This record gives sequence, C-alpha cells and structure tokens, in this order.
Amino acid sequence: MSSSVTRASLRRNRRQAARSGNRLAIVLGFVVLLFAFGVVAHEPVFGNGFGLQTAGAGAVIGIVIATLASLFGWRWYVTAAAAVLSYFALGGLIALPSTTIAGIVPSLQTLQLLIVQLANSWKDLLTLVPPAHPFIGPSVLPFASGIVAAIATTLLALGGRWLLALLPAALFAFIGAAWSVPYAPNELWWALGFAVVTGIWCAVNTAWDRADRGEDVVIGAEASAAARAAGGAASRTETGTGRLRQRQRVANAWWRRALGVAGALGIGVLIAAVLVPMWADGRARTVLREYVAPPLQVHDLPTPLEQFRHLSTDLIDEELFSVTDLPEGARVRIATMDEYDGVRWGIAPPVGEAPGFVQIGEVVASASEAVRPNGSLDYETSLIARQPVDRWVPTIGHIEHINVGDEAVANALFYDVNGQTALTTVTPPADLAIDVAGWVEPVWSESQLAGLPLGSAPVGTPQLVPEAVTALALTVTQTAASPLDRARALERYFRDTGYYANGIEYPSRPGHSAARIAQLLEGEQLIGDDEQYATAMALTATSLGMPARVVIGAYPEHYAEGTISLRGSDMHVWVEIQFDGVGWVPFDPTPPKDQVPQTEVPEPRSVPQPQVLQPPEPPQEPPQLPTDADDRDADDPLEAPVPFPWLIVGSGSALVLLLLIPLIGVPLVKILRRRRRRKSEGRDGVRGAWHEVTDAAVDSGLKLGTASTALEDAELLELQQPLDGAAVTLARQLGAAEFSGAHVSPESVREAWDAEAQVRRALFTDGRWARMRARWSWRTLRRRQRSTRKG
Repeated sequence: MSSSVTRASLRRNRRQAARSGNRLAIVLGFVVLLFAFGVVAHEPVFGNGFGLQTAGAGAVIGIVIATLASLFGWRWYVTAAAAVLSYFALGGLIALPSTTIAGIVPSLQTLQLLIVQLANSWKDLLTLVPPAHPFIGPSVLPFASGIVAAIATTLLALGGRWLLALLPAALFAFIGAAWSVPYAPNELWWALGFAVVTGIWCAVNTAWDRADRGEDVVIGAEASAAARAAGGAASRTETGTGRLRQRQRVANAWWRRALGVAGALGIGVLIAAVLVPMWADGRARTVLREYVAPPLQVHDLPTPLEQFRHLSTDLIDEELFSVTDLPEGARVRIATMDEYDGVRWGIAPPVGEAPGFVQIGEVVASASEAVRPNGSLDYETSLIARQPVDRWVPTIGHIEHINVGDEAVANALFYDVNGQTALTTVTPPADLAIDVAGWVEPVWSESQLAGLPLGSAPVGTPQLVPEAVTALALTVTQTAASPLDRARALERYFRDTGYYANGIEYPSRPGHSAARIAQLLEGEQLIGDDEQYATAMALTATSLGMPARVVIGAYPEHYAEGTISLRGSDMHVWVEIQFDGVGWVPFDPTPPKDQVPQTEVPEPRSVPQPQVLQPPEPPQEPPQLPTDADDRDADDPLEAPVPFPWLIVGSGSALVLLLLIPLIGVPLVKILRRRRRRKSEGRDGVRGAWHEVTDAAVDSGLKLGTASTALEDAELLELQQPLDGAAVTLARQLGAAEFSGAHVSPESVREAWDAEAQVRRALFTDGRWARMRARWSWRTLRRRQRSTRKG
C-alpha cells in the first residue's frame, strides 16, 4: 500500500512540477528536439520541402494540443476531439493544398482523402516512384502520424512518464526512415543526434526524479564514509503520511560527473567522426520500399542507341553537351547496354547482388564490381546537356557526387553503378546543368593490359545472332594468344577493313538488328557507322566468351583545357570488355570517317559458255472444249442458262462486311482519330494526348469517373493499374494548359504525347492479345458518341 501511495504521490508531484514555468519550457524544448529528427527523416522521400512541411506541422499541432490538455486538465475524449478537429480543419491546407478551395478551405474531396488516406497512404508511399510531393494523398502519413505521436509523447512527458515518452517519438522517426528512400543525406549524423538528445533527456529526468524523491547527494570521502556507516543509502516511507523521508546517496563530485559525461560524449563523437564517413559512403540503407515497391524497370525502354543515326547526322552540327574540365581521355557516357535480343541492344535486369537502377541523392555509392586501379584520375566537371537524350542523364566515369540543376530531375534520378548509367523518371529540360565528381580510369597502354585475364562479369547470351558472327570471330582471332590479343584483333579487323558511311554521302542502313549485322558481315564490303561496328564487335567478342558491352556517348576529337563543346559529330558508340584488375577497357572498332566505301566496284569477269543447240518447242495442242459445250445448242429451250446467285453473293458479302467492321473499321477509326489528335497544336494537342490516354484506358477495361476531373481520373487509373505516375503527370500538364492562361508551346505538346506513350506502354503489359482486344473495343466509340450528344 505504501509503495503505491509513494508512486502516486511522485507522479502527482511530477505533474505539478512539470506545469511550473521553467520545467514546462525544458520538457517542451526536449520534445521539440526529439521530433525534429523525425521531421527531417520524412523529407527525402517527398522532396521539395514537402516532407518537412507536413511532418513538422503535424508534430507542432500535436505538441500544442497535448500541452493545452495537460495545462487545463482535459479529459481524453476532449483531447481526441481536438486532434480530430485539427486534422480535418488543417489537413487540406498542410497536406492536400491542391484539393482545397482557394488553398485554405477543405473541399469534399479533401475530407474524403483525409479519411481514405489514413488507410491507403501507408501503401501509396511505398509503391509510388519518389519524389512523392507531386502525388496527392501520401502526405497524409507524416501529417497524421506526427499529430498522434506528438500528442502521445507530450502527454507522457508532462505526466511524469519520461522513459515511455521516448517510444512515440522514436516510432515517428522510424516511420520517416522506413518509408523513405535508400539514400538520404547525413542520415547517420541525424541518428547520432537523436541518440545524444535521448541520453540528455534521460539524464535530466533522472535528476528531476531524485529531486522529487527528496534524495540528498553526499559528496566527499568523509561524508561518504559517515553515510555508509549510518546506513544512509536506505530509505523508508513514513506510515500514513505519504511523505518521503529525506535520504542520502553517496556520489562523486559534480565536476567529476561532468568531466565523465563530457569525456564519454567526446569519445563518441570521435568514433562517429571516423566511422560515419565509412558507413555513410553513399551506401544504400535498407528500407521497406525494397520489399514492397517494384524496382525501376528499364529493360523495355528505348535506348539512346536507337537514336544514334539521328543524333550523329540530323544534329551533326548541333551542340549537344558543353563540358568544362573534361579529363584527358575521359568520355561522356549516356547509356551502357549489355543485352541483345536480335532486334536491339537493351539493359539487362540486375543479376545476383547487383542493385540495378536505384534512386540516388548527391552522394553515389561505389559499384560492387568497381576496381579503382593505380593511376586513376579524380575529377570535378561541370556539364550542360543542351539537348537531353530522352530521359538519359549524361555522366562521366565513376561518379561519386552529382548535383543536378533541375530539382525535379534531381528528385527522380536513378543510377546503375555497375553500368555507369543515369536515368530520370521525368522529362529533363534543355540546358540541364550537372556538376559531377568522381574518378576515371587512365588511358591504358598495351604493356599494362598485356597478359591480364578477363574479368568476372557474366558473359551475355545474345539472341538471334547471325551465323556469320561466330565464323568471323574464329577466323579473325585464330592466331591470337591472349584475351587482349583477341580483342585487338577484332578491333583492327573492323577498323582497318571496314568503311564508314552514315547515309549522308553514301547509302547505309541504320539500325543494329540481326538482319542489319548480317548485311554488314556478308556484304562485299563492310559498310556502316559506329552503331553497326560496335554491335558487330560486341557480338563477336561475346561469342568468344568475353564479357563485352556497348556504350553510347560522346568525346572530342582533340582534348583541351577549359570548356569543350560536343556536337552531333562527336557522338560515338564503342565496346567495353572487362579485364581483371583494371575494369572495363574501351575498344573503338569504327573505321575513320574519311575511310569511305569504294564508289567503283569492279564487275565480275564474264566466262564464255559453250553454244548448245536448243531443241525445238513442242507443238501446241488445240484447246479442248467441254463435251456439253460442243453438243448443246445455245438456242435449245430445254437447256435454260444457270442464273447468277446474286442473293447468295450479296448476303455473303454483307455478312463479311459486318464481320470486318469491328476487325478493320474500328481500328481504322481509332487510327484516323489518333492522327487527327497528333496534328493538333497548343491546348488541343495536350487535350488530344489526354483523350488518347482515357480512350486507351477504357478500351483496356479500366474505369473512369462519371463527373471527375482529369487529375481524379488519372489517380483512379493509377489505383487500378500501376502507370509509374505518367497519367498523373499528363493530367497536370492538361490542367496547366487549360487553366494557366499561358501559351502552350510545341515542346509542352511533345512532352504530353511522350507521357501518353508511357501510359500506353504501361497499360498493355499483358501482351499482344491485350493490345488487339483493346484495338477492337467499341467502348470509346460509344463513349464519345454519348458525350457528343450530351454536349
């Protein structure tokens, strides 16, 4: 009984003390510090400061409500009502501003989303492609969890349960980290700061507990001995009074404790200063997204190699990149391709522990297979992509730090450390500024590479390779003794015996399909450009068991200090083969551009053939008429002519036409409709792209709202089938075109149709039959007719 009375009186005294001015301010200050770390943890996945806004506002609202509840002694249901009212009143303004009226007043959609997203935001934030700030709904998670966690922590802290108060704050920070992205800047330093604040919080509250219990700290050797002799370490409670008798505790001098604490903290900081750079060397952390969210799929994306002829000929004099301080021998890389299917080069899915394309921040992790050899060069380069190649972001060598000038591109930047390729999920603008730092391999000499074995990278298995590839590889390398000799033999063969032609001065088919490579190898002359020669060498090297891949990029003809302009004429495709200890070594099999094909090909020498007397042609026999035609009299009334079956032919033709209407007519109408929309300009062009998306979605069986906006329809489509956010992006572009009042440029129309193509690819991932079924669907024809009649 006495112990329970003691605990109750302690908590009562603690609450009363907590309400006093000084202690209340200290407690609230610690609560704010504890939640600051959780607020910061929510920012990387949202970006653009939206995570700080929603999580911070939720935490502040929770702290204010809990403080008022503690000061005025609210009942639990009053506190809960205040929290719910604040959530719905301020949720639209803070977490869902695009759904509110005039940016402040919650609309019906705001209230619906605030209810629905309490259950869905946990999943939505894990399955979307970061950054999350353009999406409507996921921001409810940090806002709601901030309110609940802050109320719980503040009430527990002001109620004297200081140790238990740490749990909601820690859970809030855990949610921010677990629902975030693998790469976050300085996350270990923030975790260390949270641990330090937690330790100080525990120390302060322990001291307050001793003061509330009336403990007397005995300092000094003589006083300590006297206290031990008198049993001063014991204490008891006076019966029936509930008051604690003052007791004594042996302790060291306060300055010794202070030195001990300072020393411990100093040692911890020194250890962290040494270990954190090692731990936080850009390495990815484990987050829930890795187990729930699908990885970035690039296997089916069109690669820049398919645009090489356009980049190198149509833009031959156009500036594509501007590079400052490009290291000697370094090359600007656009994409690395290591999988060939007989039609094109692509990027193979990651194998084993290879991470593939992962989202990155400013710090980039090193590749698992990257070997930094002696003689490698560190660099810091500024690069401007004047005309970005789709969504591929140019890089140089092995990047360690990257800073992209456009915030949207930076927040949606993915990088394959093994392939040294960067990609963004948004359309990069022209004149995209990129500051990149890292290292590049030296320009290897033959003596440095001689005798090295091949690397351990897996050897690809190209599909539908022409038979001439293997035969040529064996013939060209039959006298080569080492892997380097075989690679150089292939490189010399194509470079020395081939001719360069890119279709400008001499006919040359573009492409790198199996048929095009067969034409290259089986023709009387080797005629092509970088695209064909690099493909041919990579396929021949792979047939010999060499790990080879194809890279498209740019480098100048002559290196110089300062800023270098790279034009379409500087675009190249080369082959990289991995050697043990030095990594991927570049090979250039393309002949010089002045090594053009021979225009006069000698005619084959004619060989006279002996004259042979031809036998005479056999006499032609007269045609035989049918017997009944010979014997029957045309005027015989008994032999009436057979009438032509007009009814049968007409009925059959009508039936065939009815069958052909859905097979030919419906696709033809859709083709003409799409062509008409593609020709539209300005707002009509963006509107046409959106109509194509909604028509394709309806034809594929998805549902749209009856009276919903374009953005609501896009979100509804995303819920029914993952579209990688392309539908939402297009809907936002449509809204900007319709309501901004600004002129819609041709570039905006092109971006809208690019988003439409991405949505169409995502819609028809089930194969050819799904595309054909949607192509024959009548749904959108009937839907457009109804909407026309209503209008």
